[in-house]
Amino acid sequence: MRHGLPVVCGILLLIGCPAIAEPAPAEQEPAPTEQKPAPTEQKPDPPSSPGADATVPPAPAAPEGATASAAGPAPAAPAVADLAAEARAATELARGRRAGEVVKLRVGEREVLALWRPRTSAPARGSVVLLHGERSTVDDPAIVGALRQDLPTHGFASLALMLPVPAGGAAPAGSAAWQPDVAARLSAAVAWLEERNAPVRALVGHGAGAAFVKRILEEPGAQPEGLEAVVLIDSEAGMRESEAVWSGPLALPVLDIVGNGAGTEALLRSEERRSSAMRTGGAEYRSVRIPGVINDWYPARGRLVAAVRGFLLRFTTPEVLVAP
Repeated sequence: MRHGLPVVCGILLLIGCPAIAEPAPAEQEPAPTEQKPAPTEQKPDPPSSPGADATVPPAPAAPEGATASAAGPAPAAPAVADLAAEARAATELARGRRAGEVVKLRVGEREVLALWRPRTSAPARGSVVLLHGERSTVDDPAIVGALRQDLPTHGFASLALMLPVPAGGAAPAGSAAWQPDVAARLSAAVAWLEERNAPVRALVGHGAGAAFVKRILEEPGAQPEGLEAVVLIDSEAGMRESEAVWSGPLALPVLDIVGNGAGTEALLRSEERRSSAMRTGGAEYRSVRIPGVINDWYPARGRLVAAVRGFLLRFTTPEVLVAP
């Protein structure tokens, strides 16, 4: 028993220690618990205070064509060309061409590539200038290339004009920021054609090229003299939402073509252009959807060429030769 009593006392002390130690933290817990509601009650104040907006970082800039935020419209991206990329593309496109097909137009301090084909049948109907799309070229076999080869066999000379190549971070192809550059290229092309007695009678644009052509048609005095008809193919690329409609009566006949697989937004915009053309009135307007096009015009190129050719033959005037 002498040894048993100390052991029992030790066990009681070990058991009793935690019981004595627990009240200390238990008494300290209520202090932080009572302080929690203070910051919770202050949280609604910043949103309702007039100066709260000053602490909110500005929203990232939206691309051209996006809806303006409450902070105001985003600044437009600049039109900065990648001259080296354009030069490489021009060199590649010029390789292996027959004599006379490659044209180098002088635009300011630069040379701009174009591909030329004189008419091969009569009567003469002047020239058609073709503007390609953002991911297309002056010799795209599905659209511009197919048209530039077909139209000369029906009395039209054709000139496919190379458009600028945007640098990284610049405004997208088709954007209004590029309109002065494209206007300068078109002016050089028109002058070159007039020197060869092949005046421009029609403009045909695809994608970004169609967006440029639409703006040219809507800007007073921007059309080449003697222009008689305009063709737009998938004109949505690079256009702002406000450009989806015609701003006024049409001065010239327009053929507006869209592939039936272009997507819901493109089809809706096509319908908006058609409706606005009907409201504003003016010259002949035709809106055409071509079947068999799902992100690729190549399978439907025959229908496309036939639609464009038929429209231009109807709305351009053949040259009348007067006997001496």
